[in-house]
Amino acid sequence: MIQKYSITTPEDLRELCIKHHWFSAGTNRQYEKLFFANANGYTLEEIATIIWVCTDCEPGAEQEILAALKEARDDYMTLQMGGEDCV
Repeated sequence: MIQKYSITTPEDLRELCIKHHWFSAGTNRQYEKLFFANANGYTLEEIATIIWVCTDCEPGAEQEILAALKEARDDYMTLQMGGEDCV
C-alpha cells in the first residue's frame, strides 16, 4: 500500500527543512513528531505551525512556511498521480 502523506515523504520533508533552514531550534524528538504529523493526516496549517515553533525565525514567517509546504505537497501529489497532466 502507498503511504499517503500530508505534504511529502519524510525524506523530502527533511530536505525541505534543511533547504529553508527550518527546524533550527527543534530537537530530534520534535522532528519525530513532525514526521508523525505528516504521516497521520495533520493539516498543512498544523504542520506549518510545528515547523514555525521549532524554527528560529521572525513572527509572521509561518505564512512563508505554509506557502512552501503547499508547493511541496502539490509537487508530491503530481508525482503520486503519475505526472503533470493529472493536476
